[in-house]
Amino acid sequence: RISNPSDGAMLRLKLRSMLSCLALSRHQSPCLLERLGGHHQPFGQRMRMPTPSRVCNRDSADFKFSTARSSSSTIETQRFPLDASRLGLNPQHNQVHAPLVYHEQYSFHGWPEKHTFPMDKFARTAHALVTTCRATQPDCSSLTTSRPLVNQMQDFFRPLEMEDVLTKTSWLATSDNADDAVIDATFVRRFLDAELSTEECRRIGFREQTSRPELIERTVLEVAGTVLACQLAMNFGIAANVAGGTHHAHPSGGAGYTILNDLAVASHVMLTNTGVDRILVIDTDVHQGDDTAKFGAV
Repeated sequence: RISNPSDGAMLRLKLRSMLSCLALSRHQSPCLLERLGGHHQPFGQRMRMPTPSRVCNRDSADFKFSTARSSSSTIETQRFPLDASRLGLNPQHNQVHAPLVYHEQYSFHGWPEKHTFPMDKFARTAHALVTTCRATQPDCSSLTTSRPLVNQMQDFFRPLEMEDVLTKTSWLATSDNADDAVIDATFVRRFLDAELSTEECRRIGFREQTSRPELIERTVLEVAGTVLACQLAMNFGIAANVAGGTHHAHPSGGAGYTILNDLAVASHVMLTNTGVDRILVIDTDVHQGDDTAKFGAV
């Protein structure tokens, strides 16, 4: 209950910065979006974007990418560059859902069937987003839409590929001389080279699977995915990554099925590249990801 209108405006601004990793369907949550100032407009129009002449002192507000392999499509009124290997559905024309980030290698084949970590959950989540509706789930009374939330896989934004991520030393540094990254460079290099000790792999939980190239790649990709989701949220108000949330990984190692803390890396990128002063991480797991807090000192 807010009695002062100015307090309400400030709360909306704070909520927009807090909800950078949450996806909401316009049809499923219209009341909340109205309270956030959405008024059922396309996601790209809900935030008050600066005019092109004021976009980061650039002459153009078109999409700007870190690599040449990205799509030629453009989205206007973009304030911050997006580190993506492929564009998703244009948020300015999207009437259904917030920008979503997904990479096909978040899950991979050949994972032990009885492993306690369900590696296929990322692919299953993406599949559910593009298939779940009344037609495919006729017995589910809670479904009210005739079409899936996401129309096709190409509507997902795809993060940078692994080789491109590793060129960004402020994200993941592998040189001992690098002082601008938040995760210990020696640990990152040893993990990428599959040189972690047996005890380190045991604490992480993946044990002998930790050295698999597929696991190393998907770990880096989900970090890039969370960075991209934050960049999308900075431009369009809200976004989500289908993977990530590796809250047990600390500055010099991993634990609890998490290796590289994507939350810490994304926060660091936002704090250093976007002018954001403070980051709030809301952990909704059944237990606190204790090691995320350790990055506050870093």
